[in-house]
Amino acid sequence: MSDMSSQVGLRNRKGRTWNIRRRGWMMLDVIFGAVAIFTAYVLQPHMALGWVASNGNQPGAFVAALTYPLLALLTMHIVGLHDPLGSRNHVQLLVKVIIAVACALILYLFLLYWTCLMQLGRSILSRTIVLNIALAFAGRLLVWRIAKSVPRRIGVFCDAVKSLRLFSVVAQTRLPCELVPFVSPVSGTEPAEVVRFFAEQGIDEVLVFASSDSCFDKAVWVACLSEGIQLTDYIIFVEREFYKVPCDELDDSWILSVDLKWIHPFYLRFKRLTDIGLVLIVGLLSSPLLLFAMIMIKLEDGGPAFYWQIRTGLRGHPYRIWKLRSMRQDAEASGAVWASRSDTRVTLIGRIIRRTRVDELPQLWNVLMGQMSFIGPRPERPEFVGQLTNELPLFPMRHWVMPGITGWAQINYPYGASIEDAREKLSYDLYYLKHASLLLDLHIVLRTIGAVMKGSR
Repeated sequence: MSDMSSQVGLRNRKGRTWNIRRRGWMMLDVIFGAVAIFTAYVLQPHMALGWVASNGNQPGAFVAALTYPLLALLTMHIVGLHDPLGSRNHVQLLVKVIIAVACALILYLFLLYWTCLMQLGRSILSRTIVLNIALAFAGRLLVWRIAKSVPRRIGVFCDAVKSLRLFSVVAQTRLPCELVPFVSPVSGTEPAEVVRFFAEQGIDEVLVFASSDSCFDKAVWVACLSEGIQLTDYIIFVEREFYKVPCDELDDSWILSVDLKWIHPFYLRFKRLTDIGLVLIVGLLSSPLLLFAMIMIKLEDGGPAFYWQIRTGLRGHPYRIWKLRSMRQDAEASGAVWASRSDTRVTLIGRIIRRTRVDELPQLWNVLMGQMSFIGPRPERPEFVGQLTNELPLFPMRHWVMPGITGWAQINYPYGASIEDAREKLSYDLYYLKHASLLLDLHIVLRTIGAVMKGSR
């Protein structure tokens, strides 16, 4: 068994080398940006790449150059280039890279306008753009190709129904891995035979269901661990790879893993101060746009620009939410109905303000009043909460945190109009519930900016 164990360990190291996740892409983009601008300096020999500038009132060109990779990192994050499950279409990738680098350059020019723009020069900036686009684009193609040629091999040790469900989840994504299921054991099968099968298949890790009460399953787990084969619970695997929680597979033990990080006093106070600051900034910057949208709504059909609904908030308490009206005035004459992506009740102006999320701007008032936060689960209407709770027993857990204008589910899943859609969105809300942090909130804010720029919802 020792030779088998060493083979498994060797395969494990090779398979994981190219499984780059979000932080890995962020690190690569910082390197690409730094290489691009420093190479641009090298190709411009007469430009001084030093810490001290010729003008004492300006920073050195080298110091200024250090800021570009950070700006490129920011813009690439906003357009979604750090999403390991994002589209791998080459044309879409190139467009995203060009947009990100162009935006980084604009921010760079604003930052350096009063410092050392003249020291950098247009030739250095133009070379930086070309080099950064080439490195970011080619680097991703190279990593994707290697990851595809050396995919992780993941063993699946569970019943047929759960195996099919897992295959369905992986098939919907671009995760570079191969699933190798172990056929349900027949009478007389020994745990050692299962371990031998996974070892011969060159498996990197084996997925199991920790909730299993089978004595045979537990014997297999012990045998795998004794041979150095990594075991991963299916629920943990889905959280780690797909950034959501599989609602249908959760048991009571998962609830115990929620550590209530969102009630930490520092987190609550910092988030509240951030909410107030964002209300003031966004409200001031968007006030002309809000006024224009109000006028256009009024001109389209003569109806009111605003409307309100009752939504379920923190700990199930109802509150009144304000939005710009994007539907006909008689949209709910026959009762409450879920909104869908191609809803015929939406007006012409309504489609525009919904795609750009301008209709959400009046909710800044709800944030200022402490009824909502910028980031949190989307508040649901009381008419639907009872129905969803009957179908999804964990649905009330969303009300443990304050609802938000944007959130993890909102940026990862489009509008839904069914129980299945609600189940998918709940899987992302539960992930946020468990992993809530200031870094995750920042990530959501940046991704929301990208969604608004793209006009997606």
